[in-house]
Amino acid sequence: KKDGTNYNIYTDGLKIYTTINSRMQQYAEDAVKEHLGDYLQPVFFKEKEGSKNAPYARSLPEKRVEELLTKAMKQTDRYRLMKEAGASEQQIRKAFDTPEEMTVFSWKGDKDTIMTPMDSIRYYKSFLRSGLVSIDPSNGYVKAYVGGLDYTHFQYDMAMVGRRQVGSTMKPFVYTMAMEDGYTPNSTILNVQRTYGGWTPRNSSRSRYGEMVTLKWGLSQSNNWITAELMYQIDPYGTRLVDYLHEFGVANNQIYPSLPLCLGACEITVGEMASAYTAFVNKGIRCAPILVTKIEDDQGNIVAEFTPRMSEVISEETSYKM
Repeated sequence: KKDGTNYNIYTDGLKIYTTINSRMQQYAEDAVKEHLGDYLQPVFFKEKEGSKNAPYARSLPEKRVEELLTKAMKQTDRYRLMKEAGASEQQIRKAFDTPEEMTVFSWKGDKDTIMTPMDSIRYYKSFLRSGLVSIDPSNGYVKAYVGGLDYTHFQYDMAMVGRRQVGSTMKPFVYTMAMEDGYTPNSTILNVQRTYGGWTPRNSSRSRYGEMVTLKWGLSQSNNWITAELMYQIDPYGTRLVDYLHEFGVANNQIYPSLPLCLGACEITVGEMASAYTAFVNKGIRCAPILVTKIEDDQGNIVAEFTPRMSEVISEETSYKM
């Protein structure tokens, strides 16, 4: 404030203008619910039915499952508070193994039940996670943002914080490097399986095997053999691709150069990937995500304004080719 004290966002009457489109936000939340709650989650539950290791893989040793659950237990508020109160490990474990009444998340709404805190950890680890970010590529405005299944029960942000392997969504960056080097969508590569050192990439399809195919066909089919060979021709060690990813706004410094990086063997957030893709349709200019445009005080005075942050990462010609 003008007097040097901090604003209280709950009581000082601030108006915070976000970029979110309420209808798009509802569509996004519905899409996550449909994809996970109605489709994938029931399949996962059925797969783990009757397994003592659930939600972990049946192949894991029982001791390893116990280690993972104990680690999760020690990350809870309940454990931290009991520890601060002077409870011993034995007392804490007994409390975690004692049934009690609780309200838990379900895709059909919160449900009241009785279970042990340790069983509730297993229960919550059984839920698949997802995130969704929709960005206007012309200015970086985030129109829809789903950080998880339900904010009350799952507050870890799977949109802007949680990183997961990106797989084939990496491929456009490899093709982008090629376009910058003078390749075109009509450049051709022999569609065969090759071995690079000790690495032999596999492919889900043998369509047009042994033929010369265009890069346009290779990317549209998400063909691993074409992507790997293209990567080998333009960036065999992967150092350039790592630099590219950072230019496109990927902040993860734990991405290491390698040839298999071309198939997405690294972890990136949904938000970073959505932002990176804006360059393909915005004449080579990447827009960083922006969630708030301005903040006003209770008198209508502007406290802060936020403008799009843009950077040219590829040429307009390359973005047109892509």
